[in-house]
Amino acid sequence: MLPDSIESDRREFFRHVFDDSIGLEQLLRFYISYHGLIFQDQRNHFASRVSRLLGCATEIPHSELFGRHDELAEDFLNSHCPTFNDLYFKAADHSSFKAVEILPESPNTLQDNSLPQPLNQRSGRASRAPFTAYVGNGGSLMCGPNQFQYFDRAARQFYPAASLRSYSADILMYEARSVDRPVVLIQDYGDGSNFAHFAFDWLPRIMHAIESGLIDPKACIFVMGGRKVPFQMLLLDALISHYKLDWSNFLFPESRLVLDIGDRFVFFSDQRLVPLHPAQMAHPRSISLIRDLCAQIRTPVGIDEGPKIFISREDAKLRRIANEAELSTAAHKAGYHVIRMGDHPIERQIAIVRNARYVVGPHGMGLTHLIFNRGPMGVFELFHPSLGTDAYSLMARALGFHYHWYVGKEILDHKGSYSVDAAEFESTLSNLQW
Repeated sequence: MLPDSIESDRREFFRHVFDDSIGLEQLLRFYISYHGLIFQDQRNHFASRVSRLLGCATEIPHSELFGRHDELAEDFLNSHCPTFNDLYFKAADHSSFKAVEILPESPNTLQDNSLPQPLNQRSGRASRAPFTAYVGNGGSLMCGPNQFQYFDRAARQFYPAASLRSYSADILMYEARSVDRPVVLIQDYGDGSNFAHFAFDWLPRIMHAIESGLIDPKACIFVMGGRKVPFQMLLLDALISHYKLDWSNFLFPESRLVLDIGDRFVFFSDQRLVPLHPAQMAHPRSISLIRDLCAQIRTPVGIDEGPKIFISREDAKLRRIANEAELSTAAHKAGYHVIRMGDHPIERQIAIVRNARYVVGPHGMGLTHLIFNRGPMGVFELFHPSLGTDAYSLMARALGFHYHWYVGKEILDHKGSYSVDAAEFESTLSNLQW
């Protein structure tokens, strides 16, 4: 029986990697069957273990051990376990799909090179790549929480452009379900339980698919991913009401299954081919769609935490500010109300930021609420020196908000923690030119 959740995958993955009683063939066989998300640190642990089992003086380079799509490299398998090569699907291109351009290539009028690398991932680009939908017929889609692979059973081929990674043929063991409706893949490499990815990437894909006339939205199934959480339900309720859809149009796979598709299949260029997070690089059309939908969200009246908000990340598991207490004190002295979003229901979270004039906070999901504020607004974002993206920088400037940033210093705790000089923070906060 294969593991059927991200959590059990990871537990099994590390058990295999650190259990000295597990030999090379068993370890390789498990990796081929492993269906969890593959991150760099997991590859590192795996490469170290394989190298030790082979008696290598130095760790095997990633380029020799892994292929382009996180599968074990063909040359490596041929040398050590050649029979395992047959367990992988072969990669196929998507040239047979019909390409429908939804948003043409456009100048990036938000271009800004001020953020340091590697944080400046999108803002420095001179133009946005086209946003394209690809339409095919039939085929099979393995889908699960944060996992997907589109493939051809008969040809034993998969399509990397519509697949999170190269999964093995073991996925054929999962429940198969025939679907005679158009299937539109929405989930991508981001976790759908992350507010920013859901609001900035998944929602606009649904709306662009509907607005472009690609499909009859009432007849199709939108394949989502991630756990169902309150903010998803709130936003999808608004979307369902706006487009007169039904909850039966949305599939949140709670376990892995294979959809054998008897109708059209649609996926988008920004899911794997050209990363355009957030919101197709804050394209004006995408921003307009999200804003119009967010404006329909009703929030409790009488919620007023004041015009100045400092968003705490004290309750986060990763990317915490080690000396946040000092910053909270400085922010409070400057008239900011310290808010820990997890202490409030989603409607209240939205209302707090919707009514704010100035928002200060670390890079993280709390800043996603900016999309609900009509402005004018000032945003001051705090960064780890190498973790994070310019997503909120793009969104803030696309919304016409004043934007400032500060990069802290890394703390080596393997959890992405960092510190911010409290005196510099207090001085910057008092001198901000909103």
